[in-house]
This record gives sequence, structure tokens and C-alpha cells, in this order.
Amino acid sequence: MRLRQLGWAAIVGLCLGGMAEGVFAQTPAPALQDGPMSRKEVSERLNIVPVFTIVGKDGAPVLANIPQEGGKQLQVASFWLDQNQALAVVEQIKKSNPTIGQQAQVVPMSLGYAYQIAEGEKPPGVDIIFQVLPGEAEVKKALEIAKASGETLTEFPGIPLFYGVSPQGGLLTVEREGIEIIPFFFDAKDLQTALTRMGGSEVASKAKIEVTTLAQVVGQMLDGKAKAEVRKIAFVPARSALEYIQKLPPSQLGAVDPIGREAAGIPPATPRP
Repeated sequence: MRLRQLGWAAIVGLCLGGMAEGVFAQTPAPALQDGPMSRKEVSERLNIVPVFTIVGKDGAPVLANIPQEGGKQLQVASFWLDQNQALAVVEQIKKSNPTIGQQAQVVPMSLGYAYQIAEGEKPPGVDIIFQVLPGEAEVKKALEIAKASGETLTEFPGIPLFYGVSPQGGLLTVEREGIEIIPFFFDAKDLQTALTRMGGSEVASKAKIEVTTLAQVVGQMLDGKAKAEVRKIAFVPARSALEYIQKLPPSQLGAVDPIGREAAGIPPATPRP
């Protein structure tokens, strides 16, 4: 299958203060060097994005066991971008295994951390896979956008990221504190809200929302032939996820991963003994 390849030429400046509102501006960007980003740099960019996993009383992830041929078991650790899906799974666990379910809770961690462990080497003989699951609403919206662009998809191939394209075909960018960035939104509604608030601008009012996948964007950031513009990429987490995290008690904020909380406006959690 194919999805629209990202073009870095003819980028149009769009200033959305706080990723939500602002004025259009054309400002010179700092000089950037061509070349790929490191996996650590990519992980740091992803740290601001929360994902949600299910842990037991001891703080260890609750793994799903999937039977394999020959009587073997494949263990799966899941990270959800939509907290409501993770909460629904906890309710299912409570019904199927009350002992584990009563101790299970949903905790946030950074997508950068999940990315690191998913990409890391597994010890020999350990059959554990890590999966990051997108929200159902975002997948549905991604399919709508892809089909409207001529794609013939029955399911969306990955985690969708939404971005704006100007009438001239350039990627919409954001100026924050004098630095130009290219935002990729995990929630299409947040991008639409930003464009709506900028409705007085001709570029924003005529901008088009397109979709790609997280894998494609990360792949371009790591590409050995990457252009300097990839260093402008910024990931914008779903506002609903951040609002949910801000309401959680400290006991649910941290034991698994403290990375990225400061960026999301979340105070440090007290470490568990």
C-alpha cells in the first residue's frame, strides 16, 4: 500500500501559540544540518506523548498470553494511546480473572520509553512482544482521510499521525519561541481545532488535513539520507490524554516511567519503595 509521502519543500509558516492559536508569521529558522537523527533523539521527541499500560500490584506490566503451536505461549505487553481502551481492558480482566483484575490499574508512561523497549533486544528464549495500539476513533478518521485521497484500504497500517498541508502543497509549520517546527498530531480533532481557531487566516482556512503513520515519520527521521528539515518534526499528544493524566493521583503516575511528565505539565511522582 502507499500513503502520501512527506515532501519537505515549500513549507508554509503557521504560528499556533501553544499548538492551538496564534498568528501566521514568516520567520527565519536556525540553520540545521542534513543527516539522520539518532534513536535516542527520536525517543526524546516521543517522550512528550503519553501511552497507557496495565500493571499489577507490584508495578509489573500485566501480560496477555496467546497460545502458539506446540503448546508455547506468546506474551504480549500492550501500550494504548487511548486511555479509555486501556480502562476497558481492565474491566474485562476483572471479569475474566478477578484476582488479577482487582489489583490491575492503568498507568501512563512516555511513548519514547515504550518505543525504546519495543525496539530493544530481547533476551534469548523470551517470547514477549510489545505493541502500541492507536485509538479506534483516530484509526477510523485516518481511514476516511486516506480513502478520500484515493487509497483503497480495508484497515489502517499503523499508528496514524495527522498533519496540515497548505493550498500550495507545503507542510504547515508552527513557530514556537522563534523556532520553526513541523507538528504531527496524534488526534485529528486537535489539529482541526487549531486550524479552526486560525480561521481568519487564508492559509489555515484552506489547509487540508492529511495522514501518515508514526513508522513512516520515525523512519524518515532515522534515514541515513535525511534532510535537515526532519529535525523540525514535533509530536503533539492528544489533549484528552494529557487532561486525563493531570487528574490522576500521584500513585498512578509513575513508578513505571517518569520520562516526559515535565513536558506534559505533570509533577514528579513519589517513587515507590
